[in-house]
Amino acid sequence: ESAVRSRAEWRAAREQLGLSPDIPAALSTAEDPAADATEATEPGLSEPPLSKRPRRQSNPIAPVDAEPAAAVSPATSAGASGAAAPTACSLVWFRTFDIRLADHAPLRAAASAGPVCPCFVWPARRGTWSLGGAAQAWLREALRSLAGGLREHYSSRLVLRAPSGGGDASDEYLAAAAAASSKVAVPRGADCAAAEAEAVTTAAELLRLADESSARAVYWHRSYEPEGQRVEAVVREALRGRGIACVAMAGALLYEPAAVHCPAGWQGGHWGTLMPFLRACERSGPPPTRPTERPVAMQPPCAWPASGALEDLRLAAPPVLSGGSVGRDWSAAMMAGWEVSEAAAARAMEDFVGGGGLAGYEARRSRADEPGAVSRLSAFLRFGQLSPRALHFAVRDAGLPREQVKTFARRLHWRDLASFHLSVFPEMPWRPIRAHYASHEWSGDASALRAWQRGNTGFPMVDAGMRCLYATGWMHQSVRMVVASFLIEYLGISWVDGARWFHDTLVDADLAINSMMWQNAGRSGIDQWNFVLSPETGSQDPSGGYVRKWVPELAGLPTKHLHAPWKAPAATLSAAGVELGATYPHRIVPDLPAARRITVAALLRMRASSLDFNDAGGYDLITLPTGETTRVFTKQEFRLTASGLLKPPPSGSRGRGSARSRHTSGGGRASGRGAQLQGKVSTGQKKISSFF
Repeated sequence: ESAVRSRAEWRAAREQLGLSPDIPAALSTAEDPAADATEATEPGLSEPPLSKRPRRQSNPIAPVDAEPAAAVSPATSAGASGAAAPTACSLVWFRTFDIRLADHAPLRAAASAGPVCPCFVWPARRGTWSLGGAAQAWLREALRSLAGGLREHYSSRLVLRAPSGGGDASDEYLAAAAAASSKVAVPRGADCAAAEAEAVTTAAELLRLADESSARAVYWHRSYEPEGQRVEAVVREALRGRGIACVAMAGALLYEPAAVHCPAGWQGGHWGTLMPFLRACERSGPPPTRPTERPVAMQPPCAWPASGALEDLRLAAPPVLSGGSVGRDWSAAMMAGWEVSEAAAARAMEDFVGGGGLAGYEARRSRADEPGAVSRLSAFLRFGQLSPRALHFAVRDAGLPREQVKTFARRLHWRDLASFHLSVFPEMPWRPIRAHYASHEWSGDASALRAWQRGNTGFPMVDAGMRCLYATGWMHQSVRMVVASFLIEYLGISWVDGARWFHDTLVDADLAINSMMWQNAGRSGIDQWNFVLSPETGSQDPSGGYVRKWVPELAGLPTKHLHAPWKAPAATLSAAGVELGATYPHRIVPDLPAARRITVAALLRMRASSLDFNDAGGYDLITLPTGETTRVFTKQEFRLTASGLLKPPPSGSRGRGSARSRHTSGGGRASGRGAQLQGKVSTGQKKISSFF
């Protein structure tokens, strides 16, 4: 009932299960036919607080594939004169995260109801967290492929619209959309002028398309991003005002965030961490159902609305130079290494799951130097060319022992967890979840940030990862962790800067996943990282193949010196044609342990000045939207007593939070975590005797 929240969806779901269409009281309040068929976040049906959500519900992820209620079903009608009106159709509004034909609940529902007009709207002005440049390049090719698939399988089309949003002041559609927007509450995390402009312009264009195609219903997949939800709310209000039914369906995740209830406190793990979340998902209702095939047939509308060209969307468009000429098409080289289509996504999944990649994942997943060590499916999942249910069941049906698949199988749950975090903390792309961490002092060294972005830090593993990212739009997961750790732990630069760069340069940039990863790396997330990855050991690249590919100026060095060329004898450097400071940059951080001590000291000062957020065990406290306070994991190194002193670890403890750093200097023991720091850190009137 938390996912099927309108009378139309309820009827369809009950019919699919062969049950009587009894309407529950919570859904029986709609009075007019249009409201009867709308998606359920209407006044009076808003989501309950986290602490009040039901523990058991009907399947929160099953798509509504049966024919919608009569209020949604198109029909041939007659006007007052008795003349036959055009046969009404349904719009299927494709989003940036569901670009596929298979396992697409809105497409199946619309196709079963009558003629279908598939459409995609890309306003010129979009929200702050709209797709970055690299992701736009992927979207462009994904839309090209989707249009080809519609043409091949159904002789259908994809209607593209790229409204400017300026328009004539007398434009009735913009006026109606603006009026609708004024009635909609602004979600947290989406209260910017750009998000408002995107919402109004999108709603106006869908109204226009509905009129041009005689559509009586619009189907779409729900977004779980705050700005996307604002767009949907305005679209829904505008369409309802014209008597057009709206059906929004689940399909981007395995579990709906609104259906998952994580109680505050310890639940076999700290609040919001993976295992308590997994158990909460299992309590929320039946497990995911199997993916559906693409519709067998699809009728076209009586008359096709006009469509813009793909180029009109200006996705990843080359820059216009000051003289008016067009700059280099930077995206062409980046996309040359990718095949972007739903069929390619299915092949990549089959090759990985059935071709030995999944079987070897547990042993090889940290290796950046071995092709096939990871699946490279992330961008296909991000844009919905691969359904999460398809991958979930492909792994389950592989027939491999649990020990071989458990980590990879949980990747989809991590993905759901990120969206759950974003639903609870919609400002997490830029605001610390641990609110007091907003006062953390970060370095503002713009030149160091630029060196990191361009892969010129003088640390080959970091530089290889960042150059790979810039060239291909993708980076191995383990290397992402290396470069993030370097930016935060050793450069002392805010995680927000890292998140923004990744958002713009990753083809698989997912707002929820990217934000969760960077918050945890920056220690302000729900599950702060309990490790520091070395930028100089190259453990992810033992053969040296990764660095040699992306930092070719070092390719001639022996592997034992490749990841730390400053340690190589002068004769070795000369023989390899390497001159530090000339052919390859000097390290921008000559003393890693000293740099990290500065960063940790800043964190301890912040925590000591925020003891109201420190519990008796030295852990950080956060406040949930329900008003409940809960403890979140805090590494032993950062735990404080009630008086602001560093809290010593329990005697003999080697549990989570007391592990040593993975950074080593030379051949000695770990420095940084576990090492002693003499002296005190000033925190105003408080003093901290520090050891870490």
